[in-house]
Amino acid sequence: MNTLNKYNECIQQYVQSRMERNIIFNSLLIKSAKFIEDKKHEEWLRPPKFNVFHALGCGHREIAHSSFLCYFLNPFDHHNQGSRFLKKFLLLIQDAAISQCKDVSITIPDQYYDWTCQKEQKLPEPLGQCDILLRGPKFILIIENKLYAKDLDGQLSRYWNFIDNHTNIDDRSKVLVYLTPDGRCPSPSSYSSSQSFRGGEGRLLKHLILLSYRRDICKLIQDLISEIKHEGSAISVSEILLQYQLLLGEI
Repeated sequence: MNTLNKYNECIQQYVQSRMERNIIFNSLLIKSAKFIEDKKHEEWLRPPKFNVFHALGCGHREIAHSSFLCYFLNPFDHHNQGSRFLKKFLLLIQDAAISQCKDVSITIPDQYYDWTCQKEQKLPEPLGQCDILLRGPKFILIIENKLYAKDLDGQLSRYWNFIDNHTNIDDRSKVLVYLTPDGRCPSPSSYSSSQSFRGGEGRLLKHLILLSYRRDICKLIQDLISEIKHEGSAISVSEILLQYQLLLGEI
């Protein structure tokens, strides 16, 4: 009899535990249903796999990234953000110069009327064509945008030759940026001078700033998005910047 009582007691405890567990499961199902519904609504508002850059087939094209950066670096383009992007970019360059111990000093101007930014800019022969050329009063910067392509022999040397010898600008206001997904160093062959431009490697390296898409440009984009959202303005601009930031996480 004692054995039967113990058996019945075990059955009752098991039934009780199952009932308690079912109550917990039902509660979780109710809560998760609300979460799933909210998630579906969120994905309906912003499809997680939708990206305008992929839709245009240009997400991994180097020239498309150069065009995008150039568009926002130009204070007078149609984004209507004025110098917001340019100012933050110059601050980014100055911080990178300090952390990388480069001989560069940038004075952030109050006015940007004399600033220009051009993509795929042809330089005097035989210096080639640079990805982005940014100019301001007594300031010049060339961006070599390396997404997937290999370094070309003497490429950075040719760009530095233009910056150094074809402009009348103070030495510390000359900048050459090497922009890659991970912020890697260029190959020595890209900044080793050809016979025509012998002797400039040391000065070039003092003015060469390494930037990363995944770290530096992503942080720059995030800061811009936060500012625009805080102001409650330019929703379309912040949405495109958000999609671009997500794209950078893939390269």
